[in-house]
Amino acid sequence: MPGRLHHVSLTCASLTASLAFYRQFGFAIEQQYQDEACSIVLLHNQNTRIELFVFSDDVTPQDHETLIYLKAIGIRHLAIEVSNLTTMHDLLSPTTTVTSIKQARLGSFNYFFCYDPDGNQIEVLETNKR
Repeated sequence: MPGRLHHVSLTCASLTASLAFYRQFGFAIEQQYQDEACSIVLLHNQNTRIELFVFSDDVTPQDHETLIYLKAIGIRHLAIEVSNLTTMHDLLSPTTTVTSIKQARLGSFNYFFCYDPDGNQIEVLETNKR
């Protein structure tokens, strides 16, 4: 029985900040839930979903590692495809750390890395048109 990735879940310090960040990529709220312990918001954009958790008790973002540190075992980053990489780079530059735009070693896309409001590494990419 084949499977597919349904969503990625992120625990956030601020729902407001995370919603504002991911809305820049076209994500919209699909579902919401809230009780005394947490708030959950499921975002969608085309066939991609991101689930944001915010807990009532304090959650502290982890210390930032160097961007593009890929050698650690485990999930290292989310990749979000956009239609205009330069425009997104310019949009994000004033609000978060961004790397320069580079061509992927695989050659089929260009990319840069940035942080979301909670320090998660986000790869922003545009596929090369052929």
